Amino acid sequence: MEAARRLIAWMAARLRYTAAPIQEIAAEAAGEPEFARLGFLGEAASAMREGESPARAWEKAVSAFQAGGLRAEDKSLLKNFGRGLGRSDLEGQLSHCEAFEELLSGCAASARTEAGAKGKLYITLGVAGGLCAALLLL
Repeated sequence: MEAARRLIAWMAARLRYTAAPIQEIAAEAAGEPEFARLGFLGEAASAMREGESPARAWEKAVSAFQAGGLRAEDKSLLKNFGRGLGRSDLEGQLSHCEAFEELLSGCAASARTEAGAKGKLYITLGVAGGLCAALLLL
């Protein structure tokens, strides 16, 4: 989610300073190493180049994306972001990006908290399993 948040901030900056079409911005983002973990980005950019609407291309690419550890809620949020791509003027696009960047910041913080809690759980389970194995060997 953190990578998706950075992507949206990056897209907003490109929109603000270049006012390029969303298709060009998506294609440029797909080539950035920083966003390599977001595998759906290349597929979305490719579909946009072939003439598909940005909103539809984004939604299909996010739906098909399997890797990256995205939960269903995360995918839903990314799809909702995609629905607004290319559908308004520059100011509308910037507002859209800023709103979703804030939403993704909250989701990223929640995911970090969840990962920390699950990490502690796995450590506890590992220690308990090790102790059980040691007791069985005695």
